[in-house]
Amino acid sequence: TPASPAPTGSASRYVDTLPSANLRYELADGLYLRGAASKTLTRPDFNQMSPSVTLNLVQMNGSGGNPALRPVRSDNLDLAVERYFGKSSSIHLTAFNKRVDGFLITASNPEAYGGATYQVSRPQNANTADIRGAEIGYQQFYESLPGFGLQANYTRVDSSTLDSTLHQTVPLQNLSKNSLNLIALYERGPASARLAWNWRDKFLSSVGNYPGVGAVPVYTRAYGWLDGSFGYRVTDKLTVSIEGNNLLRTVRRSYYGTESRPADAWINDRQIVLAASLRY
Repeated sequence: TPASPAPTGSASRYVDTLPSANLRYELADGLYLRGAASKTLTRPDFNQMSPSVTLNLVQMNGSGGNPALRPVRSDNLDLAVERYFGKSSSIHLTAFNKRVDGFLITASNPEAYGGATYQVSRPQNANTADIRGAEIGYQQFYESLPGFGLQANYTRVDSSTLDSTLHQTVPLQNLSKNSLNLIALYERGPASARLAWNWRDKFLSSVGNYPGVGAVPVYTRAYGWLDGSFGYRVTDKLTVSIEGNNLLRTVRRSYYGTESRPADAWINDRQIVLAASLRY
């Protein structure tokens, strides 16, 4: 029988200064060089800091929060070249470097409750990490195809941190090395439509520490995701729309260490939403 509920408490206090500077220089008509430097702080969500734990008595596992989580602090440098060639058309190339302290990750460890041992997953702060990469992006509406436009961007990210459970340097959790977004747009008169395809490379999603096995990294395979929407403004006050999420019914899959050792498969099934908004 699991142990009876017991009160718990945690407190923290911190003071931060968060300076930032943004500079833009016009190299030529419509061509800009932009630089930015900043310190940022991101606090964990309340659900991540919940002191509660949920246990599965059949599978002998569980999940919980971590009230001792620290804010994520980051030193950021960005340098971009931007070219504008229309009211809503542009292309940009951005390079970035971030030094992150306390990035939020998920770790699974054995915990004892009521004389039984459960494998419990909780969020925790990672060691200091380096994130560097580049992004190229493009957006344009086409005069030869009135109303039609395209947005596209590709991002390459390299990250590294010392994992305290694996005792080795690994990429940061939930950061893919390569990601790509393609968005087809239509905006004309009362009608608007959007079809967005997002793809991301494999990524480290968690680290498990299992009795008799030891620390094992868990990766999520690369996958693509398709969403779409269509809206129509019936009057100045009434707009109707339809939205579809995960139109391709993508199944996400994970594995332990190597792809020959599957872990989980799950799906957020296709969702269709009809909506109407009325302005008074």
